[in-house]
Amino acid sequence: MGKIDTLQKYIDACDIKRRSEVEKKQFLYEIFGVYENEIGNIRSELDMYRWGHEGKPVDYDGDIIKIKAKLINYKDNLELEEQRRKDELELAKLKQNNINLSANANNSNNVNINIMLNQVMESIEQISDEILTKDEKDDLEDKLSGIDSAVKNNKNEKAKEKIVGVLKFLADKGADALIAVLPYLGQMAGRLLK
Repeated sequence: MGKIDTLQKYIDACDIKRRSEVEKKQFLYEIFGVYENEIGNIRSELDMYRWGHEGKPVDYDGDIIKIKAKLINYKDNLELEEQRRKDELELAKLKQNNINLSANANNSNNVNINIMLNQVMESIEQISDEILTKDEKDDLEDKLSGIDSAVKNNKNEKAKEKIVGVLKFLADKGADALIAVLPYLGQMAGRLLK
């Protein structure tokens, strides 16, 4: 039986009619024993603790009604706190999912860049040695790797400089070389604008 279930048991027990003042008083003391440390001022405003009854009997039935109201309020607070914890947990799970989605999106972009770079490298290797010599191909591959590294490390100015350098280099090499590299350069330039 959970805390709220036990609390509900005492709330329901408040409705049981007790005949003697001794039974009523014992019931109230039982509730004090269980909840006094959790419900601040549980004994306040009760008739049994009123000074000077002036010959009138203590209204234990009225005290039980007041205790029932305090127990109901306490139960409502517990349920509210439980719901708040569930909401916070749900929010934390949603944030975790957003982080995972974001990380997956970033990983996906990085993979696309690597695949694109590898594809460009393969295209460069297929260009005729008459258009680009082996040394020029190696130099171009190094420059493209430098662009990739600069973009990944958010060094936008350096990446722009490298892209311009590659375009100048390719301008003298002909259309085949430019066509092989231009889609990759466009993708890198697009990432710099984001």
